[in-house]
Amino acid sequence: MKLPLKTALAAGVISLAGIGLVAHAQHHRGDHGDRMKAADLDGDGQVTRTEVETLRAENFANADANGDGGVTPAEMTAYREAQMEERRAKRQASRFERADANNDGVLSADEFGARMTERFDKVDTDGDGVISDAEREAARENMRGWRAKRGGDRSQ
Repeated sequence: MKLPLKTALAAGVISLAGIGLVAHAQHHRGDHGDRMKAADLDGDGQVTRTEVETLRAENFANADANGDGGVTPAEMTAYREAQMEERRAKRQASRFERADANNDGVLSADEFGARMTERFDKVDTDGDGVISDAEREAARENMRGWRAKRGGDRSQ
């Protein structure tokens, strides 16, 4: 079934608004990942319809690259890719900061591989320098449990 162009565009704009709100909330979430808290623009502990509409308008303006009052599929793609790239860059910067133990802005060979070694040591529960099938499976189960707690179980 083919949707009329206006219906398809309206659905896209509604999706964009929702994606933008979630992206904004994820980007600005607090320590506990409270996504709606990020929509509380004035910090009064409540999210009003006006705040949501403000975020929606900001997201639409950011997506409407040419400012013509409409978002094309190409603009939507570019907007979403820019959002993903921003999140990726922030995650990478955070990982680098955690790895840079002496905060000199450069990762030494020891700093570069330290997390890998730490993870190995954590999985090698008997400390024999070898990860057995049983240790690997136990680590996998621990990871599944951790992801399930976070709401991202990928065991299927």
